[in-house]
Amino acid sequence: MYREERFNENKLIAGETIVYGEFIARKIIFCNGLAALQSKWFSWLPLKPLKGETLEVAIPVGPNHIISRGAYLVPSSKEGNFIVGATYQHGPFSEGPSAGACQQLESKLQSLIKIPYTILHQNWGIRPTVSDRRPLLGQHPTNKNVVIFNGLGTKGVSLSPYFAKCLADWMDTLYDMPPEVNIYRFKSLYSE
Repeated sequence: MYREERFNENKLIAGETIVYGEFIARKIIFCNGLAALQSKWFSWLPLKPLKGETLEVAIPVGPNHIISRGAYLVPSSKEGNFIVGATYQHGPFSEGPSAGACQQLESKLQSLIKIPYTILHQNWGIRPTVSDRRPLLGQHPTNKNVVIFNGLGTKGVSLSPYFAKCLADWMDTLYDMPPEVNIYRFKSLYSE
């Protein structure tokens, strides 16, 4: 089931079960990016914002696979379109796309391919990153039903399938969470 709405953490009741409106569950998984910085459960985790920009381009005869060499070129969902990325900008940064990032991405694209292309759109976003460049997975220190899957940063596209399986396996069978991504590595930052 899917419902599109703005999640209101204040409506969440986390105890022996998770209750949110008419929904009752055993656990809740927070996959909320930088919103975790304002979360009453996970604001103690060391997430840092990192701005990134990409280009969507049309290439008449483009590759049918991902190219990654200093930049990436990934086939888009629309035939003949590709995503070129990405830039990395630490704060302070402005919202919206920038001309400098467009030039940087175009230069990277020209080093990957030698065929004509058309820039269709420039996208931007703010990624949740962690100083040790490892994702944040695991259960809250005092409420075991509240779980986080976050901090995938600049490698989120490639890391998310593997770490989603790690989290699912851990939840289903109580395998140990890999220590390099377990939020308990930052438990010293937590205080009630």
